[in-house]
Amino acid sequence: MTSTSTGSFDSPVDPAGGDSGWNSIEEIADVVRSCTNCRLHAGRTNAVPGDGSPVASILIIGEGPGFNEDQQGLPFVGRSGKLLDELLAEVPLSRQDVFITNVVKCRPPDNRDPKPDEVAACRPYLERQIELLDPKVMVTLGRHSFLRFYPEGKISKDHGKILRWNDRILFPLYHPAAGLRNPAIKLDLQADVLRLPEALRESLSMSATASAKTPVPVPENVQESQPGPKPELVADHVQELEQETEPAQVPEPELVADHVQEPEQEPEPEPEYVAESIAEAAVRVAPPPPEPVYEQQPEPADEDLPPEPTATDSPTATESTTESPLPSSPPADSPEERTVGAPVSEPIIENETTEKEEGDRQLGFF
Repeated sequence: MTSTSTGSFDSPVDPAGGDSGWNSIEEIADVVRSCTNCRLHAGRTNAVPGDGSPVASILIIGEGPGFNEDQQGLPFVGRSGKLLDELLAEVPLSRQDVFITNVVKCRPPDNRDPKPDEVAACRPYLERQIELLDPKVMVTLGRHSFLRFYPEGKISKDHGKILRWNDRILFPLYHPAAGLRNPAIKLDLQADVLRLPEALRESLSMSATASAKTPVPVPENVQESQPGPKPELVADHVQELEQETEPAQVPEPELVADHVQEPEQEPEPEPEYVAESIAEAAVRVAPPPPEPVYEQQPEPADEDLPPEPTATDSPTATESTTESPLPSSPPADSPEERTVGAPVSEPIIENETTEKEEGDRQLGFF
């Protein structure tokens, strides 16, 4: 929930007279350091124009410099400044992320409240700083700083609230010096400062809404539109355009068919050639014939051996003379040489023929 204030400073005017002409934060700082437009310059050691980022989105505004600030020429460098640094670190932010200044740029005697004419003398400086920085959120510290922008406000009631001032977000906080004196106010400060990101988001939302409502200006160099041609002239132009954009004539279907030639087909190979090719391919891809497997013949038992020949069974002399002479001793690998029970190193295959199922005959051998 945000409240709205329509109050504003006067237009920035050089206290010495004439327009300000300050185009940067540094130019304002140079003018403030040599300013003699109010009585406060008589008792100062250093003027305190401000310090921080020149492109900050958050502007922190105190009431006026204290003793330490007057000695160093920088804002919030004493005990209050140390507490302010701690509060910003909880967001988290640092001095390099913000710009810090005061309503009056010189220290009032004995830290008294600034007088109205002293505030008026420094007003152009603060106003021009706001214009150049163009902050999204303005954080006021303490009652005096808050009332300069929100006269109807009350710091004890409005601290930590998100308020609107001249299309900007105003975020009032207790002064850190009050937090050093009162622990309860310090707790309020620690809780309020955590709403600073919410104040930034509210500022962005407000800027987006304002941009949507802003009308788009018409350039001055845009000439008035010329009157259009007469209706009959427009009709003539339409007819000309229709004639120019007529579609191309498409030839008749039969003419198109004449121009389309059927793709040539390759002649089929002769049947016998195809058969030969298939046979050759079958031979190439056919697996090699398996090697023959030979079964080992079992050794004949004693009862299966033929009886040894006797003298009565031997052939006659006439027969022996007519038959072809036998070798004196059997071959080394003949079955007769092997004895029963001898170790067999190779299978014994007799020289005999076997028949296949197809009727072919095959000779068995090693």
